[in-house]
Formats: sequence, C-alpha cells, structure tokens
Amino acid sequence: MYLFIKGKVDVVSLIPAIFMTLMTVVYILNAKIGFNISLYITYIVDAVITIILIAIFFMKAA
Repeated sequence: MYLFIKGKVDVVSLIPAIFMTLMTVVYILNAKIGFNISLYITYIVDAVITIILIAIFFMKAA
C-alpha cells in the first residue's frame, strides 16, 4: 500500500501478492482440511474473492 500511496511502481509487489492470494484461497477452499469444495467451484469462488480483496485494497489506499 505504501508504494501505491506514494505513486511509485507498485506492480512489482502487486502481481505476486495477487498470485499468492489466489493460491491460498484455492488451497483453503479445495483442501480436505479446508472446505473440501470441488475444484471447478473453487476457481469461480476464488476469482470473486480475489477481485473483492483487490477492490478493497484500492478503495482503502485511495
């Protein structure tokens, strides 16, 4: 958030953060110790959750 607020290049840290958010949510939703949801539904729910989290990030930073 610091880089975004200061107007610096934030893509360097934003892309890996988005990727790790995707992978973490997929694991939690799909793993047997998590919610054990099918992989197809997991990807759809994961995309929605990640978009919501990115929107929250940009709204808080603005």
